[in-house]
Amino acid sequence: PTDPEADFSNAQWGGRMRAHVGGFDLSLSGFSGFNDLPSARLAVIQTPTPAIVVNPVYEKIHVAGFDFATTLGVFGASGKLGEILNGIQLHGEAAHFFSEGAFAEDFLQFVIGFNYQFVDVLWEHDLTLVVEFGSDYVTKEAEDALDQGNALDRIFKNAVLVRLQYDIGNDIQISVTGGVILHGDENGYVHPALSYNASDNLQFEVAGDIFLGNEDTFFGQFKRDGRVIFEARWRW
Repeated sequence: PTDPEADFSNAQWGGRMRAHVGGFDLSLSGFSGFNDLPSARLAVIQTPTPAIVVNPVYEKIHVAGFDFATTLGVFGASGKLGEILNGIQLHGEAAHFFSEGAFAEDFLQFVIGFNYQFVDVLWEHDLTLVVEFGSDYVTKEAEDALDQGNALDRIFKNAVLVRLQYDIGNDIQISVTGGVILHGDENGYVHPALSYNASDNLQFEVAGDIFLGNEDTFFGQFKRDGRVIFEARWRW
């Protein structure tokens, strides 16, 4: 796709305001600019034999966002129950995307979830659990009828996301991340990983990707493409 022209009318901006109110961390954010992922448009190429092609175009968008984080300790419970509730963190965020183009939808995208750390689960090591639900809702349909397939920035529609992370000291971390899409036919993926911090600068990781679902679903189409990944990272 062709980049937008570098002039003042195509300038991008963003801003964020944060506050802590009554046990809640809150923020409002805004963005005006271009979507990183282009939308497909039909175009006619004037040749001796005119041809219709699909032309990717960066749509101009405006985004208004909100997020929060708190613990269940805001309910004021005491004793053992209060200790547990204080350890459960709730978090969520939502953003509405407004598109200037006639070839992209306006939609509201959100995620809400919680995380909790189980202390001294096995051999005095901690286990962290994160559970989230994410989706989006169309608030204005696109005017064109071109089917653009699955938008890569909107895959997790009506999806449950889970992450388990087991820390062995400060150097070894075992994690399993997974997601299930409940919109349409169920499909999902699992990403197990084992990482080792050899030093402050050097980290090794072995991980895998497992795709689940029917072949006509987003993740199911890759079910034969499961892989094992070896990585070495050096930071300086």
